Amino acid sequence: MKIKILHIISSLKIGGAEQVLYQMLGNLNEYEHKVLFFHDGPFREKINALGIETVQIKGLICKYDPIFIFNILKNIIIFKPNVIHASLWAANFFARIFGKILKIPVLGVIHIVPEHDGKFRNFLDKISLSLTDEVVAVSDSVHDSLINNKFIKNKEIKVIKNGINSFSLLQKGMSEKISRSELNLDENNFVIANVGRFVKHKNQDLLIKSFYELFQVHNEARLVLLGIGPELNNLKKFVNELNLNNYVQFIVGQPAYKYYPIFDCFVLPSSFEGLSISLLEALSFGLPCIVTENNRGHDVLKHNQTGIIINENVNDLTENLIKLIEDKNLYSQLSVNGQKLVKEEYDFETMINSYKKVINNLVIKKAHI
Repeated sequence: MKIKILHIISSLKIGGAEQVLYQMLGNLNEYEHKVLFFHDGPFREKINALGIETVQIKGLICKYDPIFIFNILKNIIIFKPNVIHASLWAANFFARIFGKILKIPVLGVIHIVPEHDGKFRNFLDKISLSLTDEVVAVSDSVHDSLINNKFIKNKEIKVIKNGINSFSLLQKGMSEKISRSELNLDENNFVIANVGRFVKHKNQDLLIKSFYELFQVHNEARLVLLGIGPELNNLKKFVNELNLNNYVQFIVGQPAYKYYPIFDCFVLPSSFEGLSISLLEALSFGLPCIVTENNRGHDVLKHNQTGIIINENVNDLTENLIKLIEDKNLYSQLSVNGQKLVKEEYDFETMINSYKKVINNLVIKKAHI
């Protein structure tokens, strides 16, 4: 009989946690799966296409009302999982509570540094996180934050870094790539890309401001923003105010892999991030990457070796974009080193095998209780 895993995730919108779950479901065929989610999004259809049942948890009046909570409990009892795997804050919170009540082992994955969740959520985490049977952080910074801020005591926190199948992604990207002409771009354009949700902390407005400054120096530059989210109209309005409509393009809700081959560099200007899947994908296509980090440290990149790490301001970003355009040696070095980094340290099979080991160990421990 197959081990049954119930996956609880707060959202199936576009995001790194959602992408990791989808990858896991497509490569853990030896288990039986069911997915509970709170907020609908494009990954629901993708998961359904794998033949896996998804159930949206709803309340009678609003999210998190008694009916919402009852529906989570009902689905857990009906499915009778051997393990609950939880991703994102709300899903983790409910999974650890119900896992403890029903005596089902819980694998809770923390995708982002928890300080950014706010004081109330942090309080709930500090009193409940220890109920999780296995806590997994997707990066060293998430791990360190959990330890340093005393979110959890007397429990080992495993680090399983997000990974991608770079070989498969490259093959797919090159075979289905969009041509530059389809976006009215030519070979002389230096195309700067950002891939991610259009939300405030992703700082696409900072990138647009920087692009405006860059364009005064290099008018061959172009900017492509690929994603979906509530800030889309505000960002389009900002582009219009700067008279950049002919030089900035928005691509909404499309798979990024088709576009990476026509980009020249990738910028991730977020105020905070987990271990970004889009960053790993960009590196795998050999794109030099610029990321923001105020302490000059980063989970993935080393400054001027595998990428460029800048302060979260327009001038720093603009200066380094100019450097990438004008310094061909630096551009080539970052391209080669970044691609090598992903292959060696962010391997998809390593990630999958690590999760398999944790899941199987939880089942074995449960059997011996």
